[in-house]
Amino acid sequence: RKGRSGREREEILVHPLLDLFASPNPYSRRQSMHDVFATSQIFEELAGEWFWWLGRNARGQVVEISPINPVAMDVVPDATSYIRGYVYQAAGVQRVPLDPADVIYSHLPNPTNEYRGLGIASAIMPELEAERFAVLWNRNFFLNSAEPNGVITVPGTLSEAQFNRLKSQWNETHRGVTNAHRIGILEGEAKYQSTALTMRDMQFEQLRKVNRTTILGVFGVPPSMLGLTEGVNRANA
Repeated sequence: RKGRSGREREEILVHPLLDLFASPNPYSRRQSMHDVFATSQIFEELAGEWFWWLGRNARGQVVEISPINPVAMDVVPDATSYIRGYVYQAAGVQRVPLDPADVIYSHLPNPTNEYRGLGIASAIMPELEAERFAVLWNRNFFLNSAEPNGVITVPGTLSEAQFNRLKSQWNETHRGVTNAHRIGILEGEAKYQSTALTMRDMQFEQLRKVNRTTILGVFGVPPSMLGLTEGVNRANA
């Protein structure tokens, strides 16, 4: 606020808004304002939009700020006032209409829907899914859930007892991380034929580098900020 001379400024240290920021969720999750800002930033970057619900007391004063997952919110358009209101519906919760005055809404531009946002991550969803699947494939490669990545062929037909014995022996010998990728020994005329793709066949290293470059590019993060100096030296990085 202005000082006595009207030129300098005095910091306000006591104010209802400061009290609200100090405890934005006094009755529910007890989030800090840092939590509210961080959650909203995550929603904006992933979903392209964020919502705050403003809880009021009997006198109409705002006493609570709660970030809401955009998935649970519907925007109700209006021909004259642009937005008539909002509808909140989470899992197991009835549809709750919300007045525009009780919601703060911000979103990134969406060329297909002016009422909803479009997240940065949605532009590279195939790359994000490919990266996730590559990581899971590598993880499962080491966990080895007793899958031999191949087939066992035997002449004729196995009896139920022979099948159960073969299955039990194979799981006991090859299930688990410590037994991963051991050579199997088969009895009689049984033959093992590998059907698995190797990591070389899958080109995982090249795939993950391409995914990394795409993801960093969309979010505007130079690789050098992560300590990656491929193609650059320390000076121009």
